[in-house]
Amino acid sequence: MASEIRVNKINSRTGVGTITLSPTGVDFTGIATVATLKATTGIVTTLTATTGIVTTLTADTSRTTTGIVTTLTADTAKVGAAVTISESGMEVTGVTTVTSSINIGSATTISSSSLEVNGVQYPTTGALSNRNLVQNGAMIVSQRSTSESSLTSGNNYILDRWRTYIQNIGTYTISQASDAPTGFKYSYKIQCTTADASPAAADDMSFYCAYEGQDLQQLKKGTSSAESLTLSFWIKSNKTATGQVNIRDQDNSRLISSTYTVSASGTWEYKTITFPGDTSGALDSDNAASISIQWYLDSGSNFSSGSMNSTWGTDSTDKRNVNNFGLASSTDNYWQITGIQLEVGEKATPFEHRSYGDELRRCQRYYYRHADRGSDEGRSVGNFGLYQSTRVFGAIHFPVTMRSTPSLDATDSSGSFKMFANGTNQTFAGWAGIQETGINSCVLESDATLSLTAAAAGWVRCEGSAYVAFNAEI
Repeated sequence: MASEIRVNKINSRTGVGTITLSPTGVDFTGIATVATLKATTGIVTTLTATTGIVTTLTADTSRTTTGIVTTLTADTAKVGAAVTISESGMEVTGVTTVTSSINIGSATTISSSSLEVNGVQYPTTGALSNRNLVQNGAMIVSQRSTSESSLTSGNNYILDRWRTYIQNIGTYTISQASDAPTGFKYSYKIQCTTADASPAAADDMSFYCAYEGQDLQQLKKGTSSAESLTLSFWIKSNKTATGQVNIRDQDNSRLISSTYTVSASGTWEYKTITFPGDTSGALDSDNAASISIQWYLDSGSNFSSGSMNSTWGTDSTDKRNVNNFGLASSTDNYWQITGIQLEVGEKATPFEHRSYGDELRRCQRYYYRHADRGSDEGRSVGNFGLYQSTRVFGAIHFPVTMRSTPSLDATDSSGSFKMFANGTNQTFAGWAGIQETGINSCVLESDATLSLTAAAAGWVRCEGSAYVAFNAEI
């Protein structure tokens, strides 16, 4: 027969610990050593193991919100059926929700909206490559020229794809400058050489580029799923001022604008601007201009008298330069830019550098310099035949498919070109035009000043500073 002792309380002889027994359980004070401790209510206020090892802690009810277990050291710990923590790591099954961010060491941060590794921002949407929607953002391609001076009017193309429009607001030199932030070789520089501190109302000046609608359908513009666009660039100027940059939807006459500030004179500064997606106005899917980026540099009051569109709205002239940079105010002023990137998403990723060959071919869709006596294109125009004794004809094949049927851009002055045929040669001034023109090839026809043998074949080259090019700019 088993023996039984019934007591209400056991006191330590030294007073270090007490065991109190009651109908609801056992209370321990002081130091208690047990092999297994099971709390049916899940409440353990303090658990201390002198060896620092607790092999098993079981509670029927979890009350972590009250902080009941402050420190737990165990070989293996399980949180429900989904999370196991052991010496080899943490295993999580099912869906894990992060309310702010996860830091993996010191190099990787994952948040609900982005991923950053070693300080590099990864895209928030879209592919990892071919993200940059602009061509020649690093200003490396310059088929036409590397510098032009005494510019006072019109669309001025110097470096490929980018143009500076000037309308009666000073005089400028535009160049491919060998001054750029780390990681870049060149920048686009505009130097004021004749100032206009008080421009007339209709005078203006801007730097911009336009893009085909068929290349922009991923923006989902005009739908409820319209994507944000992020513009990033490096800027430098002697003038500390705030300027305005516009995204213009030329298909639907819509506009959104933001500002950038040059904070330190003569210092390269990196800027990023995110524009929200536009749920109104779908873009045409064709080869015409749909979206353009436009930095306004100076203007009269016709371009600054309205209110800036900080959200998408109707485009109008008076909204485009509300925040006037004022480049024309002094001949000390210059404005430089490079590293331009426009991408889908809400975060700016590192600039997407392309090879020179890749960038050149992208630019040749819009402008192709075929032959140039004074540059790397070479002076040979090609093989030609004398259809008549006074005219030569020759086929030209473009290296890439051009955006649209191009126009001829060529020198037209006495002695610019020379035809070699039948053991002799003659010069002529230029071209009567282009025939059989398409987006892949054309036929060049000379002026009627030659006097050679009809049906003879030969070749034509550039003389002096002559050139032949084809223009399909947008």
